[in-house]
Amino acid sequence: MLQTKDNRQLIRLLFAALWIILTALVLMRIFWRLDAAPAENTDEAWYGVNTCEMFESGDWIIPTMRHEIDYGSKPPLQLWLILLFYTILGPGDLALRLPAACATLLLFILISAHLVRRYGTRTAVLFAAAFPVIWRCFYLHGFRSGDMDGLFCLFFAIAVIALREAAEGSSASLIVYGLSIALGFLTKSMHAGLFFLIGLLYLPILWKKLRPKTVWSSFAAAVTPPIIWLLLLLRRENGLTLFYTLTIGEFANKVGGDTSSALPRYLADLGREKIIWLLVLLSLIRALLSVLRRGSGPDAAPLHRRFGSWCREHLLLLLALFVPLAVYGLFGSYMAWYIYPTYVSAAVLAAVLAGECVSLLAGSGEDGEHRGSRAAAAVFFCCVTVACAAYTANQLYDYRLLGTGGNLTDALRGDLMDYQAQNGDIYRGKHAYFALDRQRNYGDRGHWQLEDLFYGYAITGFDCRDGGVEAFLEDEDSLIILDGDLWDEYAGVLTGHVFLEMNTFYVMNHDWY
Repeated sequence: MLQTKDNRQLIRLLFAALWIILTALVLMRIFWRLDAAPAENTDEAWYGVNTCEMFESGDWIIPTMRHEIDYGSKPPLQLWLILLFYTILGPGDLALRLPAACATLLLFILISAHLVRRYGTRTAVLFAAAFPVIWRCFYLHGFRSGDMDGLFCLFFAIAVIALREAAEGSSASLIVYGLSIALGFLTKSMHAGLFFLIGLLYLPILWKKLRPKTVWSSFAAAVTPPIIWLLLLLRRENGLTLFYTLTIGEFANKVGGDTSSALPRYLADLGREKIIWLLVLLSLIRALLSVLRRGSGPDAAPLHRRFGSWCREHLLLLLALFVPLAVYGLFGSYMAWYIYPTYVSAAVLAAVLAGECVSLLAGSGEDGEHRGSRAAAAVFFCCVTVACAAYTANQLYDYRLLGTGGNLTDALRGDLMDYQAQNGDIYRGKHAYFALDRQRNYGDRGHWQLEDLFYGYAITGFDCRDGGVEAFLEDEDSLIILDGDLWDEYAGVLTGHVFLEMNTFYVMNHDWY
């Protein structure tokens, strides 16, 4: 039975309502309790220290670590965005993580809009269901952290979509593609080579669309922002060395690892991801339906030809899925977050496959003959969306535990916030020494670990120094932050000093009571 105009309007309204509901889950997945967990002792805390020092000094060009040029940092785009949010909100967990979270929201909206244009509203709804199923990207180094990978995934998606638009004849899209390479470079340095490699592999599809003027414009868009950054650095001492270290040095440091170890570890990570399970399941269902719904008669195309046609149609999605995995696996460079673009591509491809399964169930076979069941299609659609939404809801339920782990970093953050509430900025800028002996990552107990250093800067504005209790006793205008478990050891030399805060950690100055 043909759909009436009223039925089509009702279906569009239902899809729109469902997309809004699923988008609400996506928004919660990205932003809810964003600042609840303490900074990770990984790159997140590292960039937190970088930006706190840059914010305090007012120098947004040279990243520093302990007030020295930081040759282990990254290009400046994410740091600039963090600094922008510091200007609005002040330093802290929320401002540190908002750039990645906002980039993830833009990523979701951009892909959704592209899917609506290319495949229809139904596929965009399925993507809204599948996207928050990605587990790893929302945790370590991901969409809810102060790291670079959320922003990098956004530019990766822009590059892929721009290539697709360019294949359909949009000359301006190649300029956008070039700009995405530049912005990816300013986010994660030579990792933006992924964008170029995908474009190179897609070149046979683009070849007839290329015009010299457009190619040169795309090249100019790709090189101009990095050149501007280089010129800014050249005005500073050691700026050229910093540029080299963050680009060529970064690349040289990452290649040539153990290929036999890296690729299996990536595959193991993929095997633990529910979005990959969903993608594999939908691939099998799509293949089965293709067999069952194939045309009849001598003109029916063989399965291998239809599979080849499908691969050509979705070549760009397949490249986006497999190129990051292949590149980092073959280079022998393993970091779990390096293949985050693969997970995003998996969510997109899962939505596309689910949409194709619904079409085959609902309407016509691949020869155009109608033999479907709209009821079966509706049930399949609901099963996919409900299963994804249920998994997302379970992940959101786990958010209640963020920041309640009782670890020492969370305790220090809470104690410093209590200290700040009681004392304000009276000791801001003062030397502060630290003594921690439990679960330390560095040698002596007087060393500020990165996540603790970030909170010393962001919450209290202390001038954090290494040296522990011994250095505090010699520096008469300073503070000590002491792990409470060390009190018995140092009570003999610290008894009588005024306690400014006394909880898991003791904050003391040189005054006497």
